[in-house]
Amino acid sequence: MVIRSAKSGVDGTSPDLIALSKNYNFIVECKAWEGGLNFKKEKINIMKNFEKKTNINFFIAWKMNNKGWRFFPLKFLHENEKGFSIPVKDFELGLSLKEILNLIKKGGENTWKKWLKAGKS
Repeated sequence: MVIRSAKSGVDGTSPDLIALSKNYNFIVECKAWEGGLNFKKEKINIMKNFEKKTNINFFIAWKMNNKGWRFFPLKFLHENEKGFSIPVKDFELGLSLKEILNLIKKGGENTWKKWLKAGKS
């Protein structure tokens, strides 16, 4: 089941999608941008808080024309003085939906650490 938040872009406090099943649960903030992604610290703090309170992985889903969707865990974002970002050069480092589902199925913090350590950051 996927729940779409109708006002996610308006209120800034709701994720775009919440996906729930017996095997997979995750939260998604969707962006379709050709340039790099930038987020204010407050927005990322809301996402991190949502993830912490629900114990459900939160992802940024980023779509670029002719390249499809790539998924990034919140830990992937680069912090800077204005907030957090994912530069265009890192787009290909994101994971496909199939790869995300495989990681969630394997589960746990160690899976993310292995992914990030393997050069995906």
